[in-house]
Amino acid sequence: MRRIPAPVALKCVFLKDMSKLLKISIGVFIASFLTQVVVSNNMALKTQELNKVDHEIAQVKSQISEVNQEIYLTSSITGMEERAHSMGFLPMDKPINSVTSPTIARVF
Repeated sequence: MRRIPAPVALKCVFLKDMSKLLKISIGVFIASFLTQVVVSNNMALKTQELNKVDHEIAQVKSQISEVNQEIYLTSSITGMEERAHSMGFLPMDKPINSVTSPTIARVF
């Protein structure tokens, strides 16, 4: 049986440890890279969904403002006058009933 000199034996053990370390390092690198890809993909999808929701919210706010403007126009006095005129109503020439100050005879 032949003996291997001590420095050569240590060198072989060191190389075996280095190859294990290299394999472990490559495995950790690949695992962290794949994890980063998955996390980035999920974030991109969530961002797209958030942008879609923001766009829908903007559309709803726009519709709400249009409806509010329509409500203000239909409930305004000038709008009512225009609709009444288009229906054939005539503008008033004089008040329907004149308000006079009450006399003493009317109070009793």
